[in-house]
Amino acid sequence: MQARFTGLWVTLALVLLGFIWFVERRWEEPPRGPRPLLAGWDPAEVVALEVRRPHELPLRVARQDGTWWLETPLRDPADDRRVEALLEALVREPVFTVLTTSELLERPDALAEFGLDTPRVTLRVQAPGKVVQIQFGDRTAPGDQVFVQVVGEGELWVVSSEVLRRLPTQPADWRERRWVRVSSGDFDRLTVSNQLGRFALERTPENGRWRLIEPLRARADAERIQTLWQGLAGLEVLEFVADDPGADPEFYGLAPPSLALGLWRGTNLVGRFEFGRSPSNQADRVYARESGRAAIVTVASRPVGAWQVGYAEFRDRRLLRWEGQVAAVEFLGSENFAVHRLPVGWRILPWDLPADEPLMEGLLDLLGRLEVAEFVKDVVIEPDLARFGLAPPQRQIVLRRAAQGAGDTNTVLGEIQVGLTQDDKVFVRRPDEPAVYAVRASDLAALPTAFYQLRDRRIWRVPESEVERVIVHEGSRRREMIRHDAHAWTLAPGSQGIINSLAVGEAVRALCELDAMAWVGVGEERAKEFGFERVGWSVTLRRRDGQALTVTFARLREELPLLGMVRLEGQPWLFVTSPVVQELAQAYLKLPPEPGS
Repeated sequence: MQARFTGLWVTLALVLLGFIWFVERRWEEPPRGPRPLLAGWDPAEVVALEVRRPHELPLRVARQDGTWWLETPLRDPADDRRVEALLEALVREPVFTVLTTSELLERPDALAEFGLDTPRVTLRVQAPGKVVQIQFGDRTAPGDQVFVQVVGEGELWVVSSEVLRRLPTQPADWRERRWVRVSSGDFDRLTVSNQLGRFALERTPENGRWRLIEPLRARADAERIQTLWQGLAGLEVLEFVADDPGADPEFYGLAPPSLALGLWRGTNLVGRFEFGRSPSNQADRVYARESGRAAIVTVASRPVGAWQVGYAEFRDRRLLRWEGQVAAVEFLGSENFAVHRLPVGWRILPWDLPADEPLMEGLLDLLGRLEVAEFVKDVVIEPDLARFGLAPPQRQIVLRRAAQGAGDTNTVLGEIQVGLTQDDKVFVRRPDEPAVYAVRASDLAALPTAFYQLRDRRIWRVPESEVERVIVHEGSRRREMIRHDAHAWTLAPGSQGIINSLAVGEAVRALCELDAMAWVGVGEERAKEFGFERVGWSVTLRRRDGQALTVTFARLREELPLLGMVRLEGQPWLFVTSPVVQELAQAYLKLPPEPGS
């Protein structure tokens, strides 16, 4: 070897050694899996997908403003959910290597063997700055996987056939089947045109409540609107019938449509949906189309049919609606009084009497459920109110909230004025509306007409062990009974007759927790009306401390309930007794008839 070539041979040897050390020693076959099909891809970056099958038109979807659209073979909204599910499967579903690059080179017929020489499906995925094509071949023998190859990568893989199942076979597979793609917050006005006419609803910006604004201005039934809107929002396309813009709309009952709904935000039309007739022998569906969209489809008929009514069906039949807590209820009429909510409970003013808590809660519930039975007249001028008994009204009920400050004078939550009764209906109105309504007389019958009806129905609570004597008076006759021990009663000296000791004990126990089923009056005159002076008899519970509690009973006729009377605030208060008190007091605490009577 000549000396001048020595340096060259040494350099070549060092290069060869470096190649062996840094490349050949460290090179290995790609792992056989698992790995994602689209490794390193972010589904949010994908802007287009295209599916090609042999001898068929390609299906292409593209993302526009965050929404997927079908672009070929026709333009229509795409089903975001299905497209995103496919992308998620592409980046998440693992693939397993079947043949590496070197193994493919050793088997020149491998692509044909696995159905990839002429791919069954080719999927083209596009993102900014990069494009990839995935080819799908035959399924594996069990059918749960499919052979795939990414163009430009040498390996051949298998992936779950679930990925293949997510690829569309026809345009309808990727088309959006949600027929109404508008949320309730996207519009504030709704116009309805049907065979009964046209009307419009509007959501007020102040409180978000719906109002009828055409053909008249009135409160609208928000619950009904919400329910019917949910039915529309849930409509799914049952069948894509036609996509030709020149299709005859009359054939589908869409010229004119039997129902048209317009959704508006201010003066901007958000969407217009038209519905026509039902296909032959398919009454459960109707033809439909959307303005600006060529497709004619079928959807379920029931949610659509609910809108085929007149505007009156959308009026709010609830007479009163309010927000916040009621602090006071005022009753104005032949007798004026109010019930105020205080920290210690409800109080009846101006007498400062305790009101019955359950009665007040029931009263507010009743007022909140009062429904209009008939819309008598939509606009009534002041001179015409008299014929409805509303000038002046016979009664008024005003609900008030608590004042928010010294200058807060607008505390009214709701008010109704009650007029004449005609047949089984009562004319009523709200001062803030021009209309006169009718409500069922039976619904108003439960409303109090006098302050005493709302008094606390608990009369007294006495520990049974504190009662040592019971005295019964009926006219000039008297009977006295003494507690003998915890469960026995005997006649006091001078009292005659026979008593049932255990039964007397039960009757006394019932009187120790005396309640009124209902208050029926207060005052001496009312006591006379109910015959307490003529047919009354009394029972007095005498406690160990000397306090005496007396209740007087009277029954005008046998078919009527037993009434009770107690003196509260120096006046007789009359009430209907409970069934238990009626039975026990009548049977065991009433003196027997005199001989010969």
